[in-house]
Amino acid sequence: MSIVYAARNPAMPGLIKIGRTDREADARLSQLYTTGVPVPFKCVMAVKPERSAAEVERALHQAFEPHRLNPAREFFEVEPENVRAIMRLLGEDVTDQVQAADDRDTELTVIDRAARERADQRRPDFNFKEMGIEPGTELRFRDDVTVTAEVVDERRVRIDNEIISMTEATKRARKIDYAVAPMPHWRTPDGRLLSDVYSETYSPAGP
Repeated sequence: MSIVYAARNPAMPGLIKIGRTDREADARLSQLYTTGVPVPFKCVMAVKPERSAAEVERALHQAFEPHRLNPAREFFEVEPENVRAIMRLLGEDVTDQVQAADDRDTELTVIDRAARERADQRRPDFNFKEMGIEPGTELRFRDDVTVTAEVVDERRVRIDNEIISMTEATKRARKIDYAVAPMPHWRTPDGRLLSDVYSETYSPAGP
């Protein structure tokens, strides 16, 4: 039986991996936990599709293509609930089975699980509204103050009349084709780095 899954990694806030596996419904997400990944993945949703899993995977990738970070990778900057809303229509929900398999997985050590939980608690997805940054605020690129981005909602900005993610805005500003964490590269109008505002907002001692 093939399944299509969406998974997230607490060390990669804001990103969802959408893929498929030909293993049984209890396929372990630990197969994604390679030496280059700091903590294990967590299942967002998994379905056993009514039609070809490959077709369903391609359809999901196409639907979220504008939010894909790298054409050669299966990572998308989308909200988990947006992915769930579509996947619910595509087949039998087997999320509980995959999550139960994750709980039974003997390849994940106590240290692995503890690290994942710490990362999950420490690194929530950023939200401009929660950070006290209102729509219309002009952010300035740290390395070139002539490069600006206007906040349009909780997670996106406008550059050159195009609304894009902060990750994409940072790629453009740095003139690179790979994703980097955006918060350290932008300043608020009063000169604070977004990474500092993020830390103040989401620190355990904060609100």
